[in-house]
Amino acid sequence: TYLDAGFDIQPLNVISRAIGCTDGIIYVIDGFLNYSPFSLLERLKREPELSASVRQMTRLVSPSDLRLLDNQDMSFTFFMPDDTALDYITTNNWKEMHSLPSLEKQK
Repeated sequence: TYLDAGFDIQPLNVISRAIGCTDGIIYVIDGFLNYSPFSLLERLKREPELSASVRQMTRLVSPSDLRLLDNQDMSFTFFMPDDTALDYITTNNWKEMHSLPSLEKQK
């Protein structure tokens, strides 16, 4: 199992069953998660397998949303498909996404 753990993706193993709780799921791993000095946007831009996904995301979101991703004081979870996932999106899908109102793009 590979986890994005701070500066770089590190091989870490989940060493026990997942523990369900009211706010999510707890996993016990065999390593330490490092603090990253990078904003989420900086971190995403460092990953070669996300380059096309990051380019598309920056075209779809508003400048104010992009500033949130570049704020080092924010803490949140962000799911980003890797570049191979984009192979399954058609030209019409892209046109539809780009034509959505701003509030829909934020979802």
